[in-house]
Amino acid sequence: ESLKMNAAFFICTDYIGSKRLYWQNALQALRRTNPNLSRLSYDEMRNQLFNIKPQEAFRKIHEIITTMNLTLPEGTEMMTEEDLTNLHRKGFEIYSHTKSHPCLAALGKDEVIEEIEASMKVIERILGSKVTRILAYPFGREETLPPNIDETMQDLNFEAGLIVKPSFYDLRKDGRYHIPRLAVDRDDSISRFRMKKIIPLSLK
Repeated sequence: ESLKMNAAFFICTDYIGSKRLYWQNALQALRRTNPNLSRLSYDEMRNQLFNIKPQEAFRKIHEIITTMNLTLPEGTEMMTEEDLTNLHRKGFEIYSHTKSHPCLAALGKDEVIEEIEASMKVIERILGSKVTRILAYPFGREETLPPNIDETMQDLNFEAGLIVKPSFYDLRKDGRYHIPRLAVDRDDSISRFRMKKIIPLSLK
């Protein structure tokens, strides 16, 4: 708002108003705060957790914490329903990032539909109106998407799906459901954020 920029917020509805971490953020936090967790151990754990459901991933992380006597820092508070309502009232767009941020490739089609549709229902309830059906896929990489994602998105009447890819958009190549987006990290400076807007191909 202070930069007078348009913006869209993609929301995982299970985390609204909570201090819960996504499992991958929890794993990163463990890595940062526990020096005895070797890089090899971190990579092994991430690979084991990647293709399972978030609830199961969290259960395994807590098993690791208990077994290795680690500590997990508390997460920062996610946006509340009131925050989302205020953003929407100011003209910012609110879209879906699924319900629980799973790797969609690890789910069956019915589970993928539930993740997407349940999040849409929560967002529309909070805002009190229909919202444009645009989805930013969790993780965002092509290999994290099921092979039938285009068909599923079309069946659900979604207008667009966004992947993480340092590239300019090509309608003929990318279609509606593989539109490139750039990851914006909490550690990005304003200058790096501006660079990402201007020259995405240099940031692979």
